[in-house]
Amino acid sequence: MSSSSPTPAPYNGGLNPADYKPGTVAPCVVCGKGCFKSTNPAEGFRCSEHTFAAIKLAQLEAESKAKPKSKHKTKKPLSMTIQLQEIANYEWNPSMRYLLMIIHLGTRRKKDDYEDTWAPTGWTAEEMVGWCDMAQWRIAGRLGLTTDHTGRMLRQLEADGWIEIEGWTDPDTNMLHCRYRIIAEKVMASQRKEWSPTMRRGSRYNNPVKPRKANKGSFNSRNQPGKSAQRKAIEEMDDE
Repeated sequence: MSSSSPTPAPYNGGLNPADYKPGTVAPCVVCGKGCFKSTNPAEGFRCSEHTFAAIKLAQLEAESKAKPKSKHKTKKPLSMTIQLQEIANYEWNPSMRYLLMIIHLGTRRKKDDYEDTWAPTGWTAEEMVGWCDMAQWRIAGRLGLTTDHTGRMLRQLEADGWIEIEGWTDPDTNMLHCRYRIIAEKVMASQRKEWSPTMRRGSRYNNPVKPRKANKGSFNSRNQPGKSAQRKAIEEMDDE
């Protein structure tokens, strides 16, 4: 069977055979294999293994093999909000933990413009950045405790090294205004060593339970209701 068109070269990994037209078969410019002319004039004659896209893909695969993938992504440092929730201190004392969180959430953040900011204390608005100047009665209301008890807790936090407290007395009203700042280094150093369902928890009690001593009026084998004073005296004489 004769044909006016030349017999196409066997397709051996060249470009799409559907693009074949008589006279377009030529050696690949990279490997010399017979291939079809690309529809992209810049590529000319290239087999499927050596088109620009195929070469770029091979380079990317080689680079990915050369650089071993890290098994674990680098963890971002925990925010102060999370760190305060994961401290090992004040176990079984949610009020102290919540008080720290209230101070943190009430801490003033940096602003771009301080011209229209009213500072209610003796410090400027810029000097209040990083501090919480919430009134003690407001902290107590959010905490759900009395103002006096909240004040004792704040002083305890300061004594334990968790917060700084600074005061300023209003000369007009003679009222003391306080501001509070959480000590970040203390929070970081107090993170739990383990965070898992089986982690060890602190004791509910600060001191070991001591055996209780009976009071003089406590009932015992000798001191029983209805026993006369004379009978008690006779038993004490028998013991001697």
